[in-house]
Amino acid sequence: MLANILRTDPEVHRVLPAVSEHGRAIKALAGQHQEAIWALHQTISRLRSVLLEFYPQALQTFPHLKHRAALTVLTAVPTPSADQKLTRRRLKILLRRSGRRNDPNLVEQILNDLKSPALRQPPQVEAALGAVTTGLLGIIAPMHQAVDALEEELGRTFDTHPLAPILRSGSGPRTDPCSPHPR
Repeated sequence: MLANILRTDPEVHRVLPAVSEHGRAIKALAGQHQEAIWALHQTISRLRSVLLEFYPQALQTFPHLKHRAALTVLTAVPTPSADQKLTRRRLKILLRRSGRRNDPNLVEQILNDLKSPALRQPPQVEAALGAVTTGLLGIIAPMHQAVDALEEELGRTFDTHPLAPILRSGSGPRTDPCSPHPR
């Protein structure tokens, strides 16, 4: 049917414009940025699954594992036995390093949540799952950096496109789905 329409009414239809090199570059960056975000979310889900097995206090304390404060604190205390050694002073330093303000109530809440009683795995299992947690946390940090770098390059490339002002006018404000939010 489509072939017949094109055969009988060719003057009504126009050839689609070719996608420019600039457009293909934006498409490539946008696709890889999306893939990087998906990979990051998948890795965070794996971390959540591991923590659920042996360190539920961490999930109670930090329900949003993508946030910088959660990742910084969990890197310092990747197991329940390690969190028992966490001091107020060390936690304040970790929160400050992650960009959080100095809030005594937040420090107390995090300490209370992390040190709340929970069932524990045997020491050898806890150590193994702690190593898995440390490995996943080590992967997540560079993934965040990669997502940020791709987003920055995508923004730069998009902003130089001749139609960028027109396309931006209809899209509303930009928000970063992976930006660190409080706690």
